[in-house]
Amino acid sequence: MPYLPCFALCLIVLASCTGQSPAPAFDVTELSDDFDREMPVFYGMPGGITSTDTSPAYGRQGEPLLITGTVYAPDGVTPAEGVLLYYYHTDTSGRYATRPGNPRNMPTNRLGQTHGYLRGWVRTGGDGRYRIFTGMPGAYPGRREPRHVHLTLADESTGDTWYLDDVVFDHDPLLTAEKRRAAEHRGGSGVVRLVRRGKDLVGERDVYLGTNLPGSHAGGNVPFSGLPLGADVPSFTPHHAWGPDRGTRTCPVCRYGWYLGVLYFIGETAERAETERWLVMLEEESRRRSGRLKVFLVDGRGQTAPDGDRDREWADIGAALDLRHTALTWVPDFTDRESEVYRLGVEQAVGSTMLLYYRGRVVGNFVDLAPSEPQYQRIREVLDRYGGSVYFAAPPAGRRTN
Repeated sequence: MPYLPCFALCLIVLASCTGQSPAPAFDVTELSDDFDREMPVFYGMPGGITSTDTSPAYGRQGEPLLITGTVYAPDGVTPAEGVLLYYYHTDTSGRYATRPGNPRNMPTNRLGQTHGYLRGWVRTGGDGRYRIFTGMPGAYPGRREPRHVHLTLADESTGDTWYLDDVVFDHDPLLTAEKRRAAEHRGGSGVVRLVRRGKDLVGERDVYLGTNLPGSHAGGNVPFSGLPLGADVPSFTPHHAWGPDRGTRTCPVCRYGWYLGVLYFIGETAERAETERWLVMLEEESRRRSGRLKVFLVDGRGQTAPDGDRDREWADIGAALDLRHTALTWVPDFTDRESEVYRLGVEQAVGSTMLLYYRGRVVGNFVDLAPSEPQYQRIREVLDRYGGSVYFAAPPAGRRTN
């Protein structure tokens, strides 16, 4: 399967400038002999594709399900317009059922492969968003694979396709820790956390065109640190020196991961004055949002940290800055395995890494930002985008928050 080069991404995003999609330059009338070699994304594709699609399963098979989200350009911020996504999934019995006569039906090829008839297409609008109304799929019979919806990114001008991480469901008991760790995060994480909205279960699956699609990264001189956009934030247990969990080893993500949050990691080259300026700014943002924004500083300076009690050091800073919505925590360093902070991939040598998360998923990653009004505004733009989401809600009772 070909990789997504940067110029192909530009074509996909810019094709929408005319409001028209390019005509396919390939034959889509016949099925491929081998779907592993050539994905049948364009087989039976209709004209007039919009940002919303309703599959034959919606309201007829399984619980009504809405998969929605935003596709972002490689910068992780700009919504990408005109991007074509193809989806398909099993019926409630876990099979890719065929239904001759249905316009979406895909017959079986010579190898016995099919995508069935529960399939469709969406093309993102000007806001980068898409919506797929369908039904909850079933798991494969006799196998231990979690229920899932396949997603594929496609370039209509060339016929090239790129698979994305499947949409899988956080509450599924078959979605084990091992399977979560094995995810490729192609286009971001595929794990969705469902909420109830009317009769529908709603899950958000954002797609990041620059994430783990080799060749699509924009590059730059800033070192990468932390987790990629769209990745799930794993649990870790820092020492809490200041804040509501003071004196404990509470996992910030396990307890508060459902909400909008900031993990502000400071490394060996961090300067105290800059750190305090960021803490003041983040504290104000949390106050402005009535405490719905959860902020955690994580000190991982290791051997370069000042001598003495780090609990006392951060407690003094928290009191001096009058921090009421911000937790100040520390770990021995960012490679520490006892606290499991190593799982977050933070680079020890950088001054700061700021991971913004929403429902336990990374929505912003900023490295070595100097505290200034233009940089504050970059953070606010991401926080405002998710803090004002119509899907923002408290976690359902009894669910885990990571």
